[in-house]
Amino acid sequence: MKLAALLLAASAAAFMPSLHPRRISVELGAKRRLKKALSDAKKPKRASKKASAAPVRSLDEEIAKRERPKGVAVGDYLESLRAADPAPKAADAAALFNEAEAAASEASDLSKQAAALADDSAAKAAAEVAEAAEREAAAAAAETAAKKAAAEAAAREKEALEREKAAAAQRAKEEQEARDAEAARLAAKAEAEAQAKAEEEARVAAEKKAEEERLAEEARMAEEARLAEEARKAEEARIAEEKRIEEERIAAEKAAEEARLKAEAEAKAKAEEEARIAEEKRKAEEARIAE
Repeated sequence: MKLAALLLAASAAAFMPSLHPRRISVELGAKRRLKKALSDAKKPKRASKKASAAPVRSLDEEIAKRERPKGVAVGDYLESLRAADPAPKAADAAALFNEAEAAASEASDLSKQAAALADDSAAKAAAEVAEAAEREAAAAAAETAAKKAAAEAAAREKEALEREKAAAAQRAKEEQEARDAEAARLAAKAEAEAQAKAEEEARVAAEKKAEEERLAEEARMAEEARLAEEARKAEEARIAEEKRIEEERIAAEKAAEEARLKAEAEAKAKAEEEARIAEEKRKAEEARIAE
């Protein structure tokens, strides 16, 4: 069957330009009948005439299937070919009939030869089929091994990609953690710097306030000292003024007492003088009277 299929494919490829049964040459018909005979020799029974014509129709359909335009059915394409090639005249038909008989005779001879060579052909075909089967099995095994190797390579590649993906994810995670840690460190540093700055500002403000309070206290104490000094000086001036007034009063009283004593002394001296004078006058009067 495989040999017949190979021969059928080879003949179909060789005679691809033929598109209609009326255009197929006698040589093509003989070769088809030879292939059919070889195929039938491998079967228990010979195929009927109707069955022998089936490959021709299949070949026509195969040719039409390959040659037909895209989107056109095979039957429609065959009908269009038949419509494009009208039936031949009677003379042409007779000639075609004679050619067909000659081809049939030739095919009969070829069939006899094929029958004589059937056993050798069958054995050779069986060996070829076995070899082909072995080749197919080897090819299938090689293909299976290749597929298995490809699958293993794909699995290894997938595993490597997954490992790389996991490693990339781990690296991304570590990088993100490092970025988060760096951000936290910078935030803590900024917070510490801000706190230190606030503490420094508070310290400077406290020192400034203490300095202002110290200066204010010194100013207050200086003012109090000044006021106290002024009060002391005022008190000393008051005391000095009172002392001066008292001394002036005492001096005035002393001067008044001295003036009084002086006036009294003068009055006493004057009285004594007057008394003396009066005494002298009395004595003088008495003396005068006595005289």
